[in-house]
Amino acid sequence: MENTPTVPPETIDPPGHSHGFSFHGEGGTLLGIQVVNLLLTIITLGFYHYWAKTRVRHYIWGQSAFSEDRFAFHGTGEEIFIGWLKVIGLFGMPFMALQNAPVILGLDLWAQLGGLLLSMLLLLCVFPVALVGSRRYRLTRTSWRGIRFSFRGKVREYARIFFACVGYLVITLGFYRPYFDMRTADYLWKHTRFGDREFGFDGKGADLILQFILTTLLAIPTLGLTLVWYKVLKTRYLWEHTTFGEARFKSSITFGGLFEVYVVNFLTVVFTLGIAYPWAVCRTHKYYLDHLTLEGPLDPDGITQQAQTASAFGEEMGDFLDFDLDLG
Repeated sequence: MENTPTVPPETIDPPGHSHGFSFHGEGGTLLGIQVVNLLLTIITLGFYHYWAKTRVRHYIWGQSAFSEDRFAFHGTGEEIFIGWLKVIGLFGMPFMALQNAPVILGLDLWAQLGGLLLSMLLLLCVFPVALVGSRRYRLTRTSWRGIRFSFRGKVREYARIFFACVGYLVITLGFYRPYFDMRTADYLWKHTRFGDREFGFDGKGADLILQFILTTLLAIPTLGLTLVWYKVLKTRYLWEHTTFGEARFKSSITFGGLFEVYVVNFLTVVFTLGIAYPWAVCRTHKYYLDHLTLEGPLDPDGITQQAQTASAFGEEMGDFLDFDLDLG
């Protein structure tokens, strides 16, 4: 009888095993990087901005670790610069023309309002492109133990989810937001891969709707404190309903812990006139990662590479729309 090969038992963790994330970055090192970036950006009249952003990302990724092994970022400033040129040509110029041409041409108020409305509709239409493209770019440029992440979702697929959710948001005066967040997370995670392994997501908007309503109603009376409370609640919920194989993520952040991070960051940045900003960035990353674990069986040695290519077009589109799409 032919023997069936088996995986050595020591390479697969027991069901209850926990793998931790960590962050090892230091504010002083990041400050040095940003000072050099600033000087080179000034000298090059702003053109070094794209390489500066990449240098910071290389540092942040390289100081982030899972199970004591560091992540790595492989993107380049040239990729992001080319992505920016594409955004300006295909989106930025039409957007600015719709907003400013009626004013420059001296058209009446209705024409100016029409141009503004069309520019907002254009902004809305490219949101799915930015979100999907940015996530695909960042994941394909991220690796752990030499294995790349990837994103297999398509803009057309997410666009259907996005525009349906926008309609529900309008009808419900914004109270559909938890469902929107969960449907987006579901799509993003279920199309995310690490090598040949898939992530999963099983969260539901109904689980957060009552908390979201309470947060919204009490936001003004509590001076925004409920917004921090809901952010903690949603972050923990999102991670705890994200899976990788048979393992499940768990976040242990708390309202008190995150509030302290926010307060300390705000005070140090204000009283140092912005010099302490790199320390604030490192402190925030450290808090989130030090409170994140992956619990359950994991076989990293059995994961194989599945390469995927992507341009930085979506990355720069995301920056144009001013939203952040970092992992987690």
